[in-house]
Amino acid sequence: NRREIEKRHIRGFGVGEVIRFNTHNPRLEIQAGDYWEVVEIDEKHHRLTLKTYEKTRLERTLYWSPKDLDKPSSIEIYGVGKRELMTNDCIVFKRNQPAKGIFNGDKATVVDTQGEHLSLRLVNGTIVTLNLNAAASQHLDYGYALTVYQAQSRDVPFVIAYGEGPQAVPRLESQLKIGDTLILP
Repeated sequence: NRREIEKRHIRGFGVGEVIRFNTHNPRLEIQAGDYWEVVEIDEKHHRLTLKTYEKTRLERTLYWSPKDLDKPSSIEIYGVGKRELMTNDCIVFKRNQPAKGIFNGDKATVVDTQGEHLSLRLVNGTIVTLNLNAAASQHLDYGYALTVYQAQSRDVPFVIAYGEGPQAVPRLESQLKIGDTLILP
């Protein structure tokens, strides 16, 4: 996500990016949780042309200026990317969907892919289906590796780290055994 200063300036946005509004804006008829795509940037008038992002909603276009932002946490900015997923892929969620029992940082396994629908097995065994046309269902990433911050307070059985360890003990490859933690210089 962008820094506060970038969210208030027109140059902090790019065509094709998606803005999620976290607060209600009655003047523009924007609800908290709405997603809008940047389709044009007008630097002269310091405004963005936005259109509804979700294919499941009636398409609308509006003008919005980032300088009208009350506080930077009122929006989130996302680049649109493509994830190729197949059965048995491991994914991690990047946003909560409490109604589906999905929470930020949770992992799941792909059970089936059918067009825009993705069936997943959550860690607790529950099967959920996401409609990938819904913007809220697009907050996911591959779950094969975690950053140090994501791994905190989790039961992670194996760690591969890069850096200096407190007590480096050089070993030959033949001396390593399953479960050893590797610290690479």
